[in-house]
Amino acid sequence: LYVLVGPNGSGKSTLMKIISGIIDPTIGNVIVSDSVTVSYVSDDIKLYEYLTGQEHINFFEYMNGFKMNNQIKKLIIDLNFEPFLDIVTKNYSKGTLQKLRFILGLFTNPKLLLLDEPLDGLDPNSIKVVRDFIDYFVKKEGSVIYATHIMNNDLQFDELLTLNFYRENLDQ
Repeated sequence: LYVLVGPNGSGKSTLMKIISGIIDPTIGNVIVSDSVTVSYVSDDIKLYEYLTGQEHINFFEYMNGFKMNNQIKKLIIDLNFEPFLDIVTKNYSKGTLQKLRFILGLFTNPKLLLLDEPLDGLDPNSIKVVRDFIDYFVKKEGSVIYATHIMNNDLQFDELLTLNFYRENLDQ
């Protein structure tokens, strides 16, 4: 588990998007092996607001050629997401949207899981479930890069990277 910590605007989300291939760096390179499947989970990922949670899951299964495994089924139960499967996402709370994004992030069967503020909007039980899942994933499945602006003392990590970059004079 690698943790990126820094204040708002320090570049955590930008770095995660570069690593995931969503955006290109302005200078330098980030190289991720072709054999490593990367998944990026963030609260700024847009969902189809008129699809239900189940329809999103069906869509991701179809697009990724990956069927829901027991691990994802367990996560749906543990996150208490089952009651929301047949509700359109435009009626979801921030925390429920975050749960769905987290679940969908596993449909690529990633070996590198990029989590950008993954606990944002979650209730205490869901926070525990996500933390337990991260621990399991790191031990059994692959690597996690976890970005946050609030360092939590009970988060066990292998490496910590602190970003302190501030953009000055953006209007000039």
